[in-house]
Amino acid sequence: MDIHEYMTPTEAAFRWGLDPDLVAQHLQDEEIMSPYLSKGWAKSFRHPSYGTKEWIITEHVMLDLHGTAPSNECEAP
Repeated sequence: MDIHEYMTPTEAAFRWGLDPDLVAQHLQDEEIMSPYLSKGWAKSFRHPSYGTKEWIITEHVMLDLHGTAPSNECEAP
């Protein structure tokens, strides 16, 4: 996979024109995310000293959940 196929939830919400809270809700739903985690299409990390979980997701996740992204000027080449 190309590095541009990986993104943060904030970038994913922007690229798909979604509310960042909707993307965050999906990430918190184990039933939704379990298949993507097992396929290696998403990864999370929670530092033992902090409560916040950080995510990296692939375009595959967003395409599967939300279809093709609308065109944005700042998309990766």
